[in-house]
Amino acid sequence: MKRFLLFYGFLLLSTLSFSQKGDNQEKTSKPKTTSNAFNPNVLPEIDSGFRVTARLKGYTAGVAYLCFHFGKNLNIADSSVMGEDEVVVFDGGKSLPGGIYSIVFPGKRYLFDFFIDKKQVINIVADSSDLSNVKVVGEPENQLFQEYQHFVSVKGAILSQERTAYSLSTNREDSLRHQANFDKANKEL
Repeated sequence: MKRFLLFYGFLLLSTLSFSQKGDNQEKTSKPKTTSNAFNPNVLPEIDSGFRVTARLKGYTAGVAYLCFHFGKNLNIADSSVMGEDEVVVFDGGKSLPGGIYSIVFPGKRYLFDFFIDKKQVINIVADSSDLSNVKVVGEPENQLFQEYQHFVSVKGAILSQERTAYSLSTNREDSLRHQANFDKANKEL
């Protein structure tokens, strides 16, 4: 019985001593803050991990999500609360795997894609009313990706317009003209 009480007492004391936080220990969690001095052309220096900073015009409240594509799924890598200055900051201590990422706006209605690879520091400026004009600074591949997305967006609009015009055609001439325009845009795409 003495052994049991002695063991139980030692276990209780060791548990209490490990569960209390000492004065010299750092806090393990810190709130994410935003900066009023956001400049999309200036990339901050970080020692390790990742930092994605975005100004999402039109949003001053809510939660935004940093997501990555994996197969057909869009998976959450990080989330952060929007600041009153329309800036959201995603950061973490570990680097993200390279790939296509998305920021999902508060309300989960809008998103846009961009690349993260080796640099791991990205600045983004986006307007929810015009997602075809997103500016991404950090990874050089994003410039080409944005040009591609813009090209596909323009050609997609033309295809949709020609498809609608074809279905509303009232004579053979109009049908052939809209079919030819559709085929030309589809070939360019």
